[in-house]
Amino acid sequence: AKFPCTACGACCLSLDLVPNFPEPVLPNGVCSHYDAGSRQCRIYERRPLICRVDETYDAGMSQDSCREAWHARIMDRCEMWIQLAGMDGREWSPRKGWRRKQ
Repeated sequence: AKFPCTACGACCLSLDLVPNFPEPVLPNGVCSHYDAGSRQCRIYERRPLICRVDETYDAGMSQDSCREAWHARIMDRCEMWIQLAGMDGREWSPRKGWRRKQ
C-alpha cells in the first residue's frame, strides 16, 4: 500500500528538526521550496528522497521490517508535525483525510 499522504505541508514547516536535511531551510524551519499559498512543494517532482516516504523505504533506508511499520512510524511523525504547525484544530485520519474536530 502507498503511504496515505494528504499533502497538508506540516512536514515542510518543521525541517529544523530534521538533521542534515539536504535542501535549504529558512531560519523559521520552513523548507525553502514550500509554497505557503498553495501548501505545496515547488520542486515536488524532484524533491529529495527523504521527502518520498515509499521511495525511502524501497531504497532500504528504513530500519523497519515491513512497509506497514514504516508507514506507522512516519504517521507518528506526521502527527507531531501537525501539532507543531498548529494544524491540530482539525482531525486527520489516513483513511478520511482532514476533518474538523467535532
